[in-house]
Amino acid sequence: MKKLILILTATVSLLAFPAFGQTISVTGVNSTIGSASGSFVDIQLSLSITGTNTIGTVESINMLLKTFAAGAGLNGGGLFQITSITPTSPFTQTNSNAFPIAFNTVGDANNSSSTVSDPTKDAGDNAPAGSSPAVAATGTTVIPFETIRFTSLSALSAGSIYNFSVTAGGNPDAQGSWIDNTAGTLFNINSEPTFTITVIPEPGTLSLLGLGGLGSLGLSLLRRRRLNG
Repeated sequence: MKKLILILTATVSLLAFPAFGQTISVTGVNSTIGSASGSFVDIQLSLSITGTNTIGTVESINMLLKTFAAGAGLNGGGLFQITSITPTSPFTQTNSNAFPIAFNTVGDANNSSSTVSDPTKDAGDNAPAGSSPAVAATGTTVIPFETIRFTSLSALSAGSIYNFSVTAGGNPDAQGSWIDNTAGTLFNINSEPTFTITVIPEPGTLSLLGLGGLGSLGLSLLRRRRLNG
């Protein structure tokens, strides 16, 4: 009986642990893009931190992104590249040293079955030490930090959905993502929620579809008149 109580206590402790830790993630807004090659979409990324933590303030977000096939979504490697990053105040400086940033690297053990953005080009941002955003000691803090532009490299099929997220692994994984506070302490990003890009038909295609529908309606009405006549 005593052994059973100890096992149950250990199990409850393991289940309760996440509630006392912290979840650090990067979230993106699900968006749409045109089907023509060279189409682009700007997506806002936000840092989300939940739980009890001792981060204090965030001075730097150091990250790569990945794309992968899962659920109804597809892997966008070779079909998209990042062509610009615009920091969101109080973040003022992007970490990337050059654009475009290609999705050109096979995911490692922490990012298996995915294609990772170029590991030599950090896709994160910095905020000056004097205005680094504060993180609440408990609860959830959401900090928008950049708008990232995805541009298609070829024509895409309307209705296709592509999955993206921040990379897993943290520091010192060469493909990992993490944040720094103003004291220089590293905190690994430990949650990678998916955001999607859905392909929609170009306006011209929609117009043609509309005209086709009107044409079909006209033929139906003409047939009815002939039959009734």
